[in-house]
Amino acid sequence: MKQPKQLTKADEEFCAVAGVAGVVLAIACLFQNLYISPGHWITLVVTAIFLFSITAFVLLVRKSTAAFLCVCISALLLFSYLILLIIAIFVLQLLIFSWIFMILLVYNITIAIVIFAKDIPSKLVFRKQTLLAEEAYWNEKL
Repeated sequence: MKQPKQLTKADEEFCAVAGVAGVVLAIACLFQNLYISPGHWITLVVTAIFLFSITAFVLLVRKSTAAFLCVCISALLLFSYLILLIIAIFVLQLLIFSWIFMILLVYNITIAIVIFAKDIPSKLVFRKQTLLAEEAYWNEKL
């Protein structure tokens, strides 16, 4: 069985920069959403999607093992919101369009693909296992 590689400095920097940029984009989308439609019930649902996206990118910054799964789920939720916007545009003939939302959607999908391509999830799991093993070792020593 092939042992996973260590998380390199470049991978750690990628997680930090990608996570911070994702948080900034998601916060911009959240503020835009709350500013444009503060009284509608769908705003609360979309707010939850943006808050989940913020959480996913914060987990990426913290190098959590759940970060990849959360980023993928966030991308799916944002894509479902895009479907809702398309329905609103064509069926209800509402002119609802947000460039910052489209940038967040594309960014989220791109980051999920890059994380998978760099094999960061297995590196994060390996990192967590080594940290837990080291903690157990020091607990035995003390």
